[in-house]
Amino acid sequence: MFLPDLELLRHINDEINFVLTAVDGKDKDAVIYDQVLCRALVRSMENYR
Repeated sequence: MFLPDLELLRHINDEINFVLTAVDGKDKDAVIYDQVLCRALVRSMENYR
């Protein structure tokens, strides 16, 4: 089932905000080597349909 366009855009915005908050203050290596954070970020950006 596809989300209506506006709902999908809201979801994308929410997930971008989550990612930005989750990586705030961390350098690239801190993010890459944190397996839990990496998995959360990947899951966060998966497409919801």
